[in-house]
Amino acid sequence: MQYRTCALAFLICVAGAELCDAAPTAPNLPGNWKLSFAEEFNAPLDSNLWKQSLWGLTSFSGEAEAYNPSAVSVNNGVLSLTATQQSLNGQPYTSGLINTGPVLGKQPTGYSFTYGYVEARIKVVAGQGLWPAFWMLPDPNPTGVYHDAAGEIDIMEELGQQPTVDQVHFHQNGSQWGSAVQAGVDLSQGFHDYGVNWQPGKLDFYLDGKLIDSVAAAPSVAEYLILNLAVGAAGSWPGSPDSTTAFPSAMQVDYVHVWQPGVAVFSPVPEPTALSFLGLGAMGLLGRKRKATGG
Repeated sequence: MQYRTCALAFLICVAGAELCDAAPTAPNLPGNWKLSFAEEFNAPLDSNLWKQSLWGLTSFSGEAEAYNPSAVSVNNGVLSLTATQQSLNGQPYTSGLINTGPVLGKQPTGYSFTYGYVEARIKVVAGQGLWPAFWMLPDPNPTGVYHDAAGEIDIMEELGQQPTVDQVHFHQNGSQWGSAVQAGVDLSQGFHDYGVNWQPGKLDFYLDGKLIDSVAAAPSVAEYLILNLAVGAAGSWPGSPDSTTAFPSAMQVDYVHVWQPGVAVFSPVPEPTALSFLGLGAMGLLGRKRKATGG
């Protein structure tokens, strides 16, 4: 019996390696947390979930790159967003961006939510002018209008020339809260967990499970997820690259998780698989506006 059990487990792992990954660990916070969203980057990106432009746009004020799918790759369970010194669409650099938001009139929202604990395990980059970020924006309202002033949550921003500093911010209706937090280590040298506990009227920001800042304000509308590696333009917050900036440079992401109290796991309807008859269907792959003077 033990042999049969081990043999079955081996076959399951061969047929669907993602099932053998360690289960995501709930946040060490009070409450009964349920996994609402999990992207482990174990397969190519789901284009119905992840878009590779923001609002259908590929370049923004204060940035010197054009976003392009050629700069987005998934290998060995890791997403890479790679900035290169390659001209594209009138911009001197090319880089990568993904998000779960919509493109109005063309593509619906892939995933958005209201309140919960959001986390991603990321290896950022070092280098003058590089600007990696993990952030969220409000889902358009039912009439199909963007209303980003309702609240932008910057879970992590990093200026490449300050790789020991984690920038966390919240922007709402022209006001800004947050801070630059000294991490005590070079964040570009390894993967770190970046998270925010978003609750009514409050945001708690975390780095590697440690509370690093709190804001007594928060959006009250559903928001979607964004990951990108920008390259600063002259006069922008990160400034432009210089001769010391290494290209190509890649921001790497191991996973993205969203936890909420007592909700079901978000998962698209899976295609039939050889495992489905076992009742062991895998959790499917799931699933800034830039400012020249601040995060």
